[in-house]
Amino acid sequence: MAKPKLKNELTAQWVKAHVALGERFERSDGAGLTLAFRDGYGSPVWRLRYRIAGWAATTTFHRRRP
Repeated sequence: MAKPKLKNELTAQWVKAHVALGERFERSDGAGLTLAFRDGYGSPVWRLRYRIAGWAATTTFHRRRP
């Protein structure tokens, strides 16, 4: 069985190019997972949006810099 295609496919090349330019972006896969980058972040962060018992929540995953 073939894997379902993501709505907005992200490639490492696309992400590196936009981070190098310092462009702000948010790209979603269409299923609640978003890769975001802003000037103050230093590196892109992943955000997961979800619902539990009707309550909306967001969790952010990022790499800490020393």
